[in-house]
Amino acid sequence: MIGALSRCVPKVPHAPLPPLAQLASGIAIAGTYLRLLVFPVGLCLHYHFAQLDSLLHPDALLGIALGAAMLAGGVVAFRRSKIALFALGWIAIALAPLCVLLLVGRPVADPRAYVPSVGLCILIALASVRRTPRRGADTRPHTVGMIACSIVVAVYASLTVARTLDWTDEFAIWSDTAAKNPHSWHARRYLGAIHLHAGEPAKALELLREAITLHPTGDYTALHQAAQLCEEMGRLDEAIKYRGKLVELDPGNADERVSLGMLYAATGAPTQAMWQLTAALSLHPTHADAHYNLGVLHANSGDYGRAIRHLEQAASLASDRPLVHRALAVAYESVERYDLALAAYQKCLALQRGAADAWLGAGRCHEKLERRDAAAHCYRRCIELGGPAAEEARRRLRALTDGPSRVLR
Repeated sequence: MIGALSRCVPKVPHAPLPPLAQLASGIAIAGTYLRLLVFPVGLCLHYHFAQLDSLLHPDALLGIALGAAMLAGGVVAFRRSKIALFALGWIAIALAPLCVLLLVGRPVADPRAYVPSVGLCILIALASVRRTPRRGADTRPHTVGMIACSIVVAVYASLTVARTLDWTDEFAIWSDTAAKNPHSWHARRYLGAIHLHAGEPAKALELLREAITLHPTGDYTALHQAAQLCEEMGRLDEAIKYRGKLVELDPGNADERVSLGMLYAATGAPTQAMWQLTAALSLHPTHADAHYNLGVLHANSGDYGRAIRHLEQAASLASDRPLVHRALAVAYESVERYDLALAAYQKCLALQRGAADAWLGAGRCHEKLERRDAAAHCYRRCIELGGPAAEEARRRLRALTDGPSRVLR
């Protein structure tokens, strides 16, 4: 299915239920499966099931009634048909483990009814052959029984065909699920992923918001998808809200803290950004992105000593990223360490020959180190590449060629 993410979703521990709630909910689950077996209408990929706290709840009462009917059928079958008793016992034994699935994400699911349905099939087959009349006896009861069984089989077959149509594609099945279960955050999340894949980000974000609202404790996957989508759409304040919730759900996730820190930095909140990035480094001391972004933030605030320390760490951890070497070069250049700045610019250019601003920076360093020919070469390369840096390179090259004593700052 669309929308799966290759990340570890944190497990939120469930509090144990009181005995009465366990009993009432278990009976309601059993009743739900029995109803689906006998009357399979309204099948849904994700059922809504609320934990109960009273045996007087309608769902619990339905389970008690169906269980009593099944027990009565077992008593009758014990006297008349061992095959029917076996079928009823099969259903009961197959349903018993399902009644304790209270703390899983989906306590009720159609595939779990497949094994109990074997017992129902045995009962239907038994009913169709049980009353085979003797020769010369009245055949009308047998005929009526056969007609009734044929009607049941035809109804079940038509329901099967109708349900098959719901599985035409992902959009059809999740739309059907959302219509039948207004509480399904799964359906909204997957429909959001489908709309996003179809190039409809606004609709996708709307559905992801619904999924987040519906989930009682927070849908980690929907939050992550919504945060990414908001970032891409420029809704940074909303993205911060979702990233903050992700950090609350998984406070030990350094990646989420880095993402949240970067959002704070982008919205002009450097203090919060530094706090999140520092927290990320306390969890993951070799996190290259955390070191890089902290270095940039310190450089922007004028604290080049801390900036250089973090950027040096980032450059050693992510030596294949030209952006890191360029940021380190700018920091070195700001404290007039031109030889180190030039080396960092050259590493950047070795990875990205088309970085015009790195050619410009290298030219400035060569000029400060009184290497006029090398500086002129770098300026010319920057001019050839064009872009915003080309104008400054053109001015510096013109000043450089006008006379040996003229140096631009």
